[in-house]
Amino acid sequence: MDEINYIVKKFQEYYRSNPPVLPPRFLSREYGFMSFQREGMIRHIKFNSENEVRNFLVQNIPAHSYYSSAYYRYPEKQRMEEKEWLGADLIFDLDADHMVKGQVEYEEMLEIVKRGVKKIIDDFLIPDFGFDPEKISIVFSGGRGYHIHVRQEKVYSLGSDERRELVNYITGENANFYSFIKRDTEGNFIVPDEDDFGWYGKISREIIAVSRNLFDLYSRGDMKGIDEIMRISGVKNRKRLFNALFSERNVFGQRKKVIEILMERKNPRKLNYIGDEDLIFQFLDIVKYFSAEDLAGKTDEPVTTDIHRLIRLPGSLHGKTGLIVKPLKIDELEKFDPLDDAVYKRFSRNIKINVLKNFSIRMAGERYDLKEGEDEVPEYLAIFLILRNIAKL
Repeated sequence: MDEINYIVKKFQEYYRSNPPVLPPRFLSREYGFMSFQREGMIRHIKFNSENEVRNFLVQNIPAHSYYSSAYYRYPEKQRMEEKEWLGADLIFDLDADHMVKGQVEYEEMLEIVKRGVKKIIDDFLIPDFGFDPEKISIVFSGGRGYHIHVRQEKVYSLGSDERRELVNYITGENANFYSFIKRDTEGNFIVPDEDDFGWYGKISREIIAVSRNLFDLYSRGDMKGIDEIMRISGVKNRKRLFNALFSERNVFGQRKKVIEILMERKNPRKLNYIGDEDLIFQFLDIVKYFSAEDLAGKTDEPVTTDIHRLIRLPGSLHGKTGLIVKPLKIDELEKFDPLDDAVYKRFSRNIKINVLKNFSIRMAGERYDLKEGEDEVPEYLAIFLILRNIAKL
């Protein structure tokens, strides 16, 4: 049996026992599918019942299954203008391509993206945008990332431009970092309060976090680490800034290093202890550099701004991994393990495969360190390896 026939057979076996998780108002959605046997997408499909969707999956056995973020009066129409757009969910797509730097193991990659999901929800969607946590859902894509779905009345009618503004806010795109630091009438720099709304509070907390990191390196005697942080942040006179940050000042009768003053909360004038304006801006260059990494969320803008976007159907299988496209609630994210919870464990029968290259992975609670050549593994792992071109039958 060749690999494609084997995969198709296993996908069909899955769909016979596992109906998809249909989105709200599924009758008003467009559906699209990609096949193992031919290229391109079949789309502009409408279903009239849950049973119709299930029968389609069992009979057609798609490699990838999608539905529209949009609601239409006539989702089956071929031309967009004929569908009569009624609104769309707000969707954020977080994928390893936008978040992971360099070569990392598949497991580590998924963990990095998961942390990004948590950041966007906890730091932006709930506190800054005021979205109801009960109206936010998460879907593991089955591949390299997650989708965040917001289904709240106030987002449905948003156009592409408004959705782009939300993405720009999250990513910090076009934001003037230095505008968050104000000056009083005497020219002193004033730091926002740590509890201020939005990016003001985020920047203030980042000043504390960066200062604490520098102080920790200093306490450990890691001067090279401090110099490297200054270098990658573009600080021009690193020695002068170092001397300023780690010199002492008299504060209300106490001698403190400037870096310790910068770590304090509720001290709006603390930047001025660094010294002149040039030194203050050099320190803020460090904060700016790390705020892009620590504070800004990362999401695929075209997915959010496209009000006709097709997104993966929860409960379906991903055609490049065999993992389940898994829906989650916010409180389930922390403990969610995609290489356990999104594995279809009924595919547990051992099967012989030919491993094409050395490969290691943890799946369904077991560690597999595979060497090139013939081996025997559970079917769920065999499917994963075949779809990723790491093994053949």
